[in-house]
Amino acid sequence: MPGFKPLFPVKFIQSVLPLLISMLLFTACKRGSAPETMEIPEKNTANDGYNALFIGHSFFVPIASGMPTHAARAGIEGHTQNVFFSGGSSGAPEALWRNPFQRAEIQSILNAGDVELFGMTYHPVYPGLDGYMSWVEYALAQNSQTIFFVALPWPTGPRTMDVENYKAIWTDGHTRLHSTIIDALRKAYPDNVFYCIPYGEASVELYELYEQGNLPDADTLITSGSTSGIYKDELGHAEPMLIDLCQLVWLQAIFKVDLHTYDYDPGYSTELKTIASGILERHDNAYDFKK
Repeated sequence: MPGFKPLFPVKFIQSVLPLLISMLLFTACKRGSAPETMEIPEKNTANDGYNALFIGHSFFVPIASGMPTHAARAGIEGHTQNVFFSGGSSGAPEALWRNPFQRAEIQSILNAGDVELFGMTYHPVYPGLDGYMSWVEYALAQNSQTIFFVALPWPTGPRTMDVENYKAIWTDGHTRLHSTIIDALRKAYPDNVFYCIPYGEASVELYELYEQGNLPDADTLITSGSTSGIYKDELGHAEPMLIDLCQLVWLQAIFKVDLHTYDYDPGYSTELKTIASGILERHDNAYDFKK
């Protein structure tokens, strides 16, 4: 889309793109006046799940895959889902739409007309609106009541920058996700629900705690041998603690589960439920999903 500003700086994209290609690894919202958050269609009650479809890369799919277990534990009834994975930039909505084989496979799920919740992610190689618009158009043609979210992942390459720069990249991208993608989709489809899940902030929170010496569950930033870390490799793929924290963010964002009373122990010294709840408390509620 001409004039659409990438979420992450061009210099940063250039710095990680060679790594993305060479390693063949999988990577996987407030400027101006924000529109008011739309309400969920009346068919769902507080404990209803969704027939969901989640599409994206490996900074997205491991989080999506944990939703059935968490939903059941939290007393959410009838949640079912399909998850479609494609590595790295090929998991961006535009890339998936451009690929005829992957597009057909995802469309075959949508064609049943029963997808109620459709979640997509972001990749800086495809910063425009085209992919989101294409998938929204197709999904709405099959079910006009489909609810959509865009979930922003964490930046890649955590060890290539200090925590202050890492946080700045996240904050800038988070802000522009609000003022570009979500606002544009709400303007184009005013009768439908679009919201944002800022789960990438989970990575920033853990990185900050680690740098402060307040993350006893991580011996190192990046796992090495028998040591525990936040990330499993230099690109920034998530170790279990980061995945668990992101899943808690998703659980509250999608199902409005009160994490303070959620009967679940992640098994860490670090209070992940408190961190996840804090991320969503700080989030601009105009871009939240109100159930």
